[in-house]
Amino acid sequence: MQMQTAALASIRPRWRSNHNVDTMEQKLLALKSRFASDELTEIATNGMTQRTGNVYRTFQRYVTACNGDVNKAEQQLRGTMAFRSSDDFSRKALLRDAPTYDRFEHIFKNMPHGFHGFDATHGTTVYVDNVGMLDSDALLNGFVTERDLVVCHLLMLEYQLSVLTDEATRRKRLEPGADPLLVVDDVTNVIDMTGLRPMKLL
Repeated sequence: MQMQTAALASIRPRWRSNHNVDTMEQKLLALKSRFASDELTEIATNGMTQRTGNVYRTFQRYVTACNGDVNKAEQQLRGTMAFRSSDDFSRKALLRDAPTYDRFEHIFKNMPHGFHGFDATHGTTVYVDNVGMLDSDALLNGFVTERDLVVCHLLMLEYQLSVLTDEATRRKRLEPGADPLLVVDDVTNVIDMTGLRPMKLL
C-alpha cells in the first residue's frame, strides 16, 4: 500500500487543473484492478512506461485520452498490449529485426522528423514534424517496408519514454522551487509546414 501511495503521489503534480485529483485517483485504481499481476509487469517492462516502471503514469495517459472513461481506457490499453506482444512489434522483435541503418537514414531523409531539445518554459521534449519536406514517392519506393516505418516510430516513442522523459524531468527539477515529485513526460509537437504545397495534399 505504501508503494502504491508513493506511485500515485508521484503523478499528482502532472494532473491537469480540469481533473479532480481524487476522482482521477479513483479511476486509476479502478483501471489497475482490472489487470492481473503478470499483465501489470508486462505494462511496466514492454516499452509502454518510463524506466521507473510506474504503471499509473501509463494508466493516466489512457484515462485522459479517453476523457475519463475507464472502460474505453482498458479497451485501448489492452489493444496496445496485444499489439506490443505480437511477433512483429514486441520489444524482442524490435531489437531482433530492427531496420538497418541505411533504411533509417532513408526514412529520415524523406520524412524529416525528430526531437529538437526541450521547451524553455514548460520543460517538455520538443518534437518537430517537417511535413512540408515529406517526399512520399521517394519514401515508399520499395526500399523500406510499412513495418520499417512503424518500427522507426515505436523506437522513437520508446526513446522518448526511457531517455528524454528522465532528462526533461531532471532539468525541470533543478529550477528553484520545483516540485520534487514533478515528472515531465509531455511532448510539444511542432508541425513545420514550410515547403508544403497544395499538390502535396492530394
